[in-house]
Amino acid sequence: MPTPVPPTATPKPPTPTPVPPTPTPEPPTPTLVPPTPTPEPDTLAPTPVPPTPAPITEASSAEEYNDQGLAHYEGGEYEEAIADFTEAIRLDPNNALVYYNRAAAYDALREYEQVIADCTESIRLDPTYPPAYHRRAVAHLRLRHYEDAIADFTQVIRVAPGHPPTYYLRGIAYYELGDYEKAVDDYREAIRLDPDFADAYNNLAWTLAYDLERNYDEALGYALRSVELDPDAASHDTLALVYYKLERYQEALDHFTIALSLDPEQAASYRGRGDVHLAMGNYQAALDDYQRYLQLSPEASDRQTIEEKIEWLEGQIG
Repeated sequence: MPTPVPPTATPKPPTPTPVPPTPTPEPPTPTLVPPTPTPEPDTLAPTPVPPTPAPITEASSAEEYNDQGLAHYEGGEYEEAIADFTEAIRLDPNNALVYYNRAAAYDALREYEQVIADCTESIRLDPTYPPAYHRRAVAHLRLRHYEDAIADFTQVIRVAPGHPPTYYLRGIAYYELGDYEKAVDDYREAIRLDPDFADAYNNLAWTLAYDLERNYDEALGYALRSVELDPDAASHDTLALVYYKLERYQEALDHFTIALSLDPEQAASYRGRGDVHLAMGNYQAALDDYQRYLQLSPEASDRQTIEEKIEWLEGQIG
């Protein structure tokens, strides 16, 4: 039975509604914006793994099409694989694994509605197969069907409770619904099951510090652990956020700068670093970072807020 594979990158929380600056002569209150909310599809789900060939016995030709489809899948020829699995299904419509195999090929092509349809049929034929629930859950998550994703991840947990990525991904779904407490619970469980799960540490630190605005020292420990395990731009950005919340501005500045050295196109880090510069009174540096943020995010939902800050800073700089 194929086992779902952990995600390979960190899906990030959604950007909250920006807070307008206080209309006083004082500098606008800095605010931080989380990284981009919608991960690229291939960073969110388990890496597709060629499923075990289905034990088809009713028709040898169906078995041949299934095996041929798996060979195409392994070679990255997903449309050819779909054609072969479709023929195998025509010849043997009651084999749950062939539907799952075809769902894997659709997943590779990012055709998520088809993934859901084929996994649903696989589950109808075999309700005891956890990978079909897991793959359907991830497809729902990609399509932002968060309640459906939670239902399927929960079913996987009932059958296979020891799988850390399932808790982690369900935590993301809870987060997107604004249920931060349940998201925190799932991130904690993912870490309990896998003490080296960098993405779970990262998301747990972010949710505690940004969304729940509590347990900053605890969040700092999680953020530091995430950086230790996977020192990428996202983890440094989260660590910078926590330092900012703790008013440890120089350390926040240092880690926003590291994040941008690793990914110069990570727009939210310019916004965050701009807020730190503003808190430190570095007006020109804050202005430069805010302007760069808007260059990279011309359609940013908080554009008006940033433009107001830029106008204020330009007035101060003269």
